[in-house]
Amino acid sequence: MPSAGHSALAVLRLLASGTAPDVFEVRLKEMARESSPPWSAADLHRARGYAERIYGLIEGQNQREARLSNLVGVGIDLLGCHDLDEASTTLVKRARIMLDADFSFISVRDDSAPEMRHHVRYVDGPTTAINHGLYFPIGDDVGLVSLYRAGQGPVWTADYPSDTRFSRASDGDAAMRSEGVHSLMVMPMEHEGRHFGNLYVGSRTVRSFTAAERSLFASLCSFAGIALARAREFSSNTAQISALERRLELRTTLLDTGAGPGGMDGFVLTAGEQLGVAMRVTGHDGGEIASYKWKPNAHNILTTALTVGDDFHGELSVASLDDGPVSLYPLKIQDLATTAAVVLCGDNRMSLSVSQLRNDLLRDVLDYRQRDSRLVQIYARRLALDLNQPHIVVIVRPERGGLDRASLWSASFASRVGGLRATQDEVVVLLIPGSDAGRTAQTVWDETTAHLRMPVTVSSAGPSDRIESIEDTYQDAMRCMDAMSALGALGTAAAANELGFLGVLLSRHQDVEGFVRSMVGPVIDYDEDRDTDLLQTLDVYFTVGASPTRAAKILHTHPNTVVRRLDRVNELLGDGWQDAERLLDTQLAIKLWKVRGSLLTRQTG
Repeated sequence: MPSAGHSALAVLRLLASGTAPDVFEVRLKEMARESSPPWSAADLHRARGYAERIYGLIEGQNQREARLSNLVGVGIDLLGCHDLDEASTTLVKRARIMLDADFSFISVRDDSAPEMRHHVRYVDGPTTAINHGLYFPIGDDVGLVSLYRAGQGPVWTADYPSDTRFSRASDGDAAMRSEGVHSLMVMPMEHEGRHFGNLYVGSRTVRSFTAAERSLFASLCSFAGIALARAREFSSNTAQISALERRLELRTTLLDTGAGPGGMDGFVLTAGEQLGVAMRVTGHDGGEIASYKWKPNAHNILTTALTVGDDFHGELSVASLDDGPVSLYPLKIQDLATTAAVVLCGDNRMSLSVSQLRNDLLRDVLDYRQRDSRLVQIYARRLALDLNQPHIVVIVRPERGGLDRASLWSASFASRVGGLRATQDEVVVLLIPGSDAGRTAQTVWDETTAHLRMPVTVSSAGPSDRIESIEDTYQDAMRCMDAMSALGALGTAAAANELGFLGVLLSRHQDVEGFVRSMVGPVIDYDEDRDTDLLQTLDVYFTVGASPTRAAKILHTHPNTVVRRLDRVNELLGDGWQDAERLLDTQLAIKLWKVRGSLLTRQTG
């Protein structure tokens, strides 16, 4: 007679075989009848109940895995979208399918209206009243979404018409009732403090959303916030890059046209047709040089001077062809003026244009955190510059006026060495390829003083080997200039790393270990390799006033031993280590290393 244990094993074996629930029901009844003695009705009922629970657990696990798989798939699809419309359309479709809803839609804030309201922007599923353009006001207690609290997941209702937890807006409520909406769930889509609208899913039947469905919906909205932020950024960057390319292309076209037989007449004609504006160019005496569809009584006129350096060559005037405001997109009025000035200057046009472009690039690099990094790098590549190679930032300040002369000289110098230059804050800024800041500063000082024949102060810092770090290197060079001014070292040249401990204090990064090793690094390495105490001997030697005899008493050794150690230090550091200009830095380096070692010992101890 089979035991109860054998019967249980038989049921477990049947479950483990993956038998379908309906087949399992039949086999279970057969096992109950064939068992000796046969199972009682109560035993059969319990076995069936346990089996149903196990099947339910398996089905629940399968559903969770399917939801997770769908969620990952949706995340991948959304991250592959390149603009907000594509991402939002994909989102509402996938949300409706995942939540097994009748419809889904996204409402976004309408900033054009005086009152706060949302309008339906994207819809998926068969609807008539809920459609693109449906507006409904948003307030502290208006609509289901007003119940949302950050960090508490989505808000939902099983039966929208009978839910009294919130008030209803007339338009939105009428649309919901017209559609026969009962169950509804909503959650805002947010990322890094930015709001990308509210995502809704709903059905026309009374339905309680399960905890698993609410969790899935919350995860979907979180993914959606990230994806929509990325899509918006991608779309914005694409538009900016496209505008930049169009801007450069149009400027090139205008330059080529102006360089041709048509000259300024061809330039004005092409610019006017391309930009859809009236245009007039006058010379320095006010006489007209060229014009396109210009009317004497034109309105909304934009006028700017045509200058090259400090030389005035005339004026460029632009007006709308109708009564509306003037639009020069994708160009700016200064782009047009610069290009016109180049054409007006004849043979020097290309070099002047490129010079202006290079000046603009350096200003963007020095203000890199406020600029779109991708656009700056594209700009650099179009000028055949690789700003991710080592570069030195040099600051040139004439001490007796002459900034204009220094600026003209620096333009020639930067072009010759393949660098960039700009003038700002009463100094000339140079970005020069290289890795030796001190040598570069001296070279610039030699050439500048020879050219200007007046005192010039030159500071430098670097090298910087990433475009992102050039701004910081520029700040270090400016600090070096300030330090030289404070020290009264006007009319000289120096690099930030040549200021010794002052360079450490002034530097943005304050590389103490680098400073110490530049002063006494060979002694530190010698002690570590041979387990000697040369650095300690030096410390005591300086403490007792550079007396080998008194140092020997403190170190409990013979004076000759101290002298031999000092001879070894002389071999390691070179003959000039006790000179006046190095002595203070050497002593400071030893003190810093001693304090550093004490702190590290305390931390590990």
